[in-house]
Amino acid sequence: MIKEYFTKIASFGPIGDSVLGKIIASVLALPAIMFLNFIDERTPTCFWILVFAVLLISIFAILFSQKDSENRIIINSFIGTMLAFYGIAFNVKLGLIGLALFHVFSFALPFFVFTKSKDLEEQEHSKFVRIIVISLAAGFTVNVFLRFVLWIVK
Repeated sequence: MIKEYFTKIASFGPIGDSVLGKIIASVLALPAIMFLNFIDERTPTCFWILVFAVLLISIFAILFSQKDSENRIIINSFIGTMLAFYGIAFNVKLGLIGLALFHVFSFALPFFVFTKSKDLEEQEHSKFVRIIVISLAAGFTVNVFLRFVLWIVK
């Protein structure tokens, strides 16, 4: 019963079955990060409590659902996109560039990070690492890149 709920959370219900599920999850993250940036400006303590709760629920959702439905898990794209836009003044151009870069990096990073894929496949936690760490790394990379672009433009 709990496993089913966590699987629904990790896959956003029927969205995880869609071919464009990861892109839809990334787009859904944009209003969420705008809301969290609004909360961060007013009450930083509440912001960090919300972030901790979302991360904890996401980790449990991925851990409970990774064996049965690894391909349906899209919450990692949601979290990675939120990380990509954290603390950045959001506009439409920056949003489109950030989304495109996030998906390019989340596709390309495994080829650079996991060069010894046989060693990684033998480890029990490898699915979790492939699912969440790549999205977090892509989100962090895009965040740094967008901050650099905004610094140059100013």
